[in-house]
Amino acid sequence: MQTPRKSIIFQLIVLVVWLCGMNQVQCQNQKIDFPQSCIAIVTGNYAPCIVELATQIWKLHQWGEDQPITICGINCVGNVKGRFSGFEWKWDGKFQCEAKAPGIIGQTTKVSQQGAIENAIQDFLTKAVAAGKIKPEDFKC
Repeated sequence: MQTPRKSIIFQLIVLVVWLCGMNQVQCQNQKIDFPQSCIAIVTGNYAPCIVELATQIWKLHQWGEDQPITICGINCVGNVKGRFSGFEWKWDGKFQCEAKAPGIIGQTTKVSQQGAIENAIQDFLTKAVAAGKIKPEDFKC
């Protein structure tokens, strides 16, 4: 006979597996919570807004090879790959929204998978905003 604690743990494991399986079917048009730091950008300092947008976008998706994601009607592609660099495992992240910001690719190498894609998104947003291709308001949907 299982104890209540083991039963709860088993149920949680089943729930996690089920949620992981459901996550294979992604919504085609993702929405994000528009960050407070982007609402009133009076100073022209987009850095806090970009960091928060990148975090919101990263949280939407399970990242792998060339994962398409649509955010507020903007089609983008994210990619994260692991590799050895010397004797250390590193993650290479890339992110781009070719239709909205052609030729601009955000990329980075980090020791964590989350850090790689999140920083690649930040890099993309920084470059795209600087080039005038994207405004933080484009992600308000």
